[in-house]
Amino acid sequence: MLSFAPQAVQRALQDGDVKDSKTRLQELLQRQGNVQIDYRLIEERGPDHAKWFTMAVAVGDRELGRGEGHSKKEAEQAAAQMALAALARE
Repeated sequence: MLSFAPQAVQRALQDGDVKDSKTRLQELLQRQGNVQIDYRLIEERGPDHAKWFTMAVAVGDRELGRGEGHSKKEAEQAAAQMALAALARE
């Protein structure tokens, strides 16, 4: 079970001007100890010249967020941002 102090999540959200979402999420989760963060491809659609990806970020069996983008990297960043926002609401 992941549990965060509200201040830790808020700090991670505020680091946005310095760090990307994946880095902020990784640093926040690693404060919980040795956690395995997994980015999973959920869907890939569209023609080769205009692909659209849906990625999910999870810790163990718990999905923390999903994101979409024109590249896997962009979709991973969006998923990490969604995860940070979800953790802030907990």
